[in-house]
Amino acid sequence: MSSGDNITKRGSSRRKFLAITSTAAAAGIAGCTGGSGGGSGGGSSAAPAASKPSTSAPAPAASAGLQVGSITIPSDIVTAAQAEGECSLYGAMDEPDMLDPIKPAFEESVPGVKLIPWGGGSSEIASKLIAEFKANIVSSDVTLYSLPTARAAASAGVYVEYTNDHWLKQVASDLGYPAGSWQSPEAPAYEFPCYGLPYTLHYNTDIMSEGDVPSTYEEWTGSQYTGQNGFVMQDPRQLSSIGSLFATLWGLWGEDKMRAWAADFMKIKPQFTTGNTGAYNVCLSGEKALCNTYINDLVGQTAAGESIPMKLKWIDPALSSMVPLHMTAGAPNPNAGEAVCAWFMSEVGQEKIADTGRTPAHGPSASAHADFAAFIPSDQVILPYAYNNPVYGGKTYIQDPAAFLPLFEEIF
Repeated sequence: MSSGDNITKRGSSRRKFLAITSTAAAAGIAGCTGGSGGGSGGGSSAAPAASKPSTSAPAPAASAGLQVGSITIPSDIVTAAQAEGECSLYGAMDEPDMLDPIKPAFEESVPGVKLIPWGGGSSEIASKLIAEFKANIVSSDVTLYSLPTARAAASAGVYVEYTNDHWLKQVASDLGYPAGSWQSPEAPAYEFPCYGLPYTLHYNTDIMSEGDVPSTYEEWTGSQYTGQNGFVMQDPRQLSSIGSLFATLWGLWGEDKMRAWAADFMKIKPQFTTGNTGAYNVCLSGEKALCNTYINDLVGQTAAGESIPMKLKWIDPALSSMVPLHMTAGAPNPNAGEAVCAWFMSEVGQEKIADTGRTPAHGPSASAHADFAAFIPSDQVILPYAYNNPVYGGKTYIQDPAAFLPLFEEIF
């Protein structure tokens, strides 16, 4: 389940993409197999309740509080956060990027509050969070790690839930984040958007013109997409990006359409690989014209100044492996934690996220950043994979992706 964890510019060793496509994702997308994981609402597996009652507070007046980009952190939150003096963040982002540019940029935006990061893999974060919560020695205020692993940990009650009229939820609404990536009932009440790893259809421009590239998933089955003009992608049975795409389409289309589509798709003999970067390289080399994969390889090579015959085409629904924020239940510094969450969601925080090479969850911020402007249109909506809570064998994809494995083995 590797996509290469490529590096973009800003010194060739600094701008790593999150290892959600390798270690963290292996622990999350493919390893989140217990029945404890909460789905994204609206299906048979609702998000589990957190240990604290839902928190609600009206959004502040525009003139109140601390201005960060176009958002306002309420003055009472700022005052309380400064009294707390620090925020402890458990995150899957690598330490160099967390220490620069994230930490200094936040501390400049919110004076008097220090950001104290602790880094680890997604499974490691979940285990630490749960152990501390059960022992009543909570140390973290905010967590930032892969969506499926984080949702699996939610049943332990480790997050605070927020109603949609809370000021933090309103921040996400005012900034125009897609409702399905943050707002209940489409998403759990404890979740806030931060960044992700989108995947979409790539094509080799030496082989195929844009007009010949399919514009819908239904068009993938066209008889013209065979041989060199065909598809290469990671094997969906590995339950990575393609697995999550097909699970999402299963939820959208229903069983009959999905089975018929898969049968037609397999007739054109797509090539399956063991990794996203491997599939991308097959397309880059000209062996195949089309590849659905993470955008990080293409963005990274372009940002590094390489001239390559590759472009991408967005197909709705556009999906991403999301890395959300959560406030920890029983946090020692809850006001500082809310300030950190608001900062990450703001244009200022999203710009710094982009500076690390990760794709901001805020579309306009991504499209305005030099590295992503050529790839993400300002009006492009990118949703979390499995946002529609697809169910197979009685389990949702996020709750237990392995439940979809028998289906994928059958139809692919």
